[in-house]
Amino acid sequence: MSETWFVFPNVGGVNSKNCRGGLLNRWEKAKRYKFNFVELPAHFVRKTETEFLGLSAGEFLTKEAISKLYLKDDERPRDIRYIFHTEPALAPKCYLKWYSEPWVNRFIEMNIDIAKYIGLPPSVIEIHPGKKPNTNQYIAESAIKLFNNFKDEFEVKPTILIENRTGHVISKGIQMKEFWEYLITNYPSYQKYIGFVVDFRTMCTPVSKDYSNNVNSHFINNIEMIPDESIKGCHIHNLHMKAPTIRDDVPWLSVFNKIINVKNDLILNPELFSLG
Repeated sequence: MSETWFVFPNVGGVNSKNCRGGLLNRWEKAKRYKFNFVELPAHFVRKTETEFLGLSAGEFLTKEAISKLYLKDDERPRDIRYIFHTEPALAPKCYLKWYSEPWVNRFIEMNIDIAKYIGLPPSVIEIHPGKKPNTNQYIAESAIKLFNNFKDEFEVKPTILIENRTGHVISKGIQMKEFWEYLITNYPSYQKYIGFVVDFRTMCTPVSKDYSNNVNSHFINNIEMIPDESIKGCHIHNLHMKAPTIRDDVPWLSVFNKIINVKNDLILNPELFSLG
């Protein structure tokens, strides 16, 4: 029987000035609200961190930077489970270069360094597709390499989830379908460990731009293109600031009908920025 796990998102109030926080302060809040996972940011250097770290925005974190940014907990409950949310490429300098082997190696090294410093490997790692010249092949092979490196380093098998983003090479349902077909054709043994965390609100944006009429119908067609077996997580939110309601432009009833058909274990992340 499949399970559904709820993720305590990277909300404000868990970090201190110049610090991304740690697991324990997040976990204490997560348990209070009955969440199963916590989300930990694993981004490149942020603009707000440049002066503190002496590094430029968009750079990979060094080991010294990691020691400054994250809290190292002396003691942790054994049941802590967490997710790395890696660079979403929001800033122009944060390019995702899955087509570059040296870049991919550095990306993996940074994430392993963060996990080592934290003292516990993540159960799930979220990555993003990036823009061209990234392709399904580059993204799939990078996800596999990330999985294998964490497996070898920590003797764990993390789930690697790809999150759709507007303007990236995987943003809509048809692109998710094409990626999944590539993965299961060329690397079928990894379909258990790689999949999508679908941001339905984000998917609505490119569909709205493509169609001026019957947007809901086209959006529903898009989500129906996503193979059920590829979905291993969902982001449920409305503009990051509000919980979804029936009045949103996203047809949430159709979204939830799609989710109900998924037989995989699922993580559900409300992806809000504030507890308020």
